[in-house]
Amino acid sequence: MRKDALTKKAKKFINACKDYDYWLDPSIKPSLTSSLRHVGEIPHNAYMLLLALDKELVGTPEYMGLAYFWHYDYRHYLRDATPSKRRKIHRLALENGVDCCTEDNPEVWRIIKLVLKLENF
Repeated sequence: MRKDALTKKAKKFINACKDYDYWLDPSIKPSLTSSLRHVGEIPHNAYMLLLALDKELVGTPEYMGLAYFWHYDYRHYLRDATPSKRRKIHRLALENGVDCCTEDNPEVWRIIKLVLKLENF
């Protein structure tokens, strides 16, 4: 995805959320390292906008940890993982050039075990 298209989507998302206080409060600075719990409860529509934006960010370092990016084989481990664990797995896969969309990839399993600290796997 081109950077200007991503910027347009981000601006559209922020404009759609301007009614919510947490976007207007300068003391709250959303970052990729914080999870949604720091924002507090958010309206369903705002969450759906975040999810739609995150789907566009899959495969980039800006991925937020909300959208699914993995193959069906890894679902039991990743859908229950926290957004921060998903981001770590996604980041490590990107850094190592590993495709998480392929089934039964030993390198993906290694990254999942490492991040989720699975010993009896």
